[in-house]
Amino acid sequence: MLYKNVCFCLDRNRYDGRGWTDEASSKRFEDEIVGLFQSDGWEWINADECKKYGGCPEVKKGCQELYLHPMSASGIVIAEDVPRIERLLGGAITFRHYHTDIYEDYVLMTDEEYLRLLEGRRDEIVKDVLEKFQTKRKNLYFALAYELLGRVCKKYRIKRVGAKSQYNDLEAQFIFEIFKELLAKGLIVSAKTKHGEGYRTAKKDEASLKSA
Repeated sequence: MLYKNVCFCLDRNRYDGRGWTDEASSKRFEDEIVGLFQSDGWEWINADECKKYGGCPEVKKGCQELYLHPMSASGIVIAEDVPRIERLLGGAITFRHYHTDIYEDYVLMTDEEYLRLLEGRRDEIVKDVLEKFQTKRKNLYFALAYELLGRVCKKYRIKRVGAKSQYNDLEAQFIFEIFKELLAKGLIVSAKTKHGEGYRTAKKDEASLKSA
């Protein structure tokens, strides 16, 4: 099943982008938009927080989640449900849905499935990590290892439903473990630099000495 990152753009009177012009309008909007989604089987998942601290409602249906701001309803939804949600919003009185922006794909994948996929690409990932840390000379090191590893992560990252953070996901942990293994095997070497610990891919003579 394919999921999409979607933004349903809304036009709301008495909201100027900085806040509501009156509290009554805010309540009417909230009551209507939450009510519409609840009528379609969605659950208001942060009702207590909204009532106590304010903020925008969030609704959930299965693995789908939407953040209901006065200017947009945005989040991850099933691709084939987009027209259904558009029709739902089209029945509103206190606001108007005027456009839908559809962004990148998301997939429903368990942690175990994701790790198996990454493991199947281990050789590719090792090669990419070693290439990222290559330097022209032995006295050159990369002090910001996380930046280079982040580029490798970006290449292999799969946007997953429920994994909201684009950082610190399973692929980041997996690739960092590979980096540590390469360091332990001497395929990546480290040294102190004026910017802290630095790293680079070992030259051929260094790698052969380590494995001897």
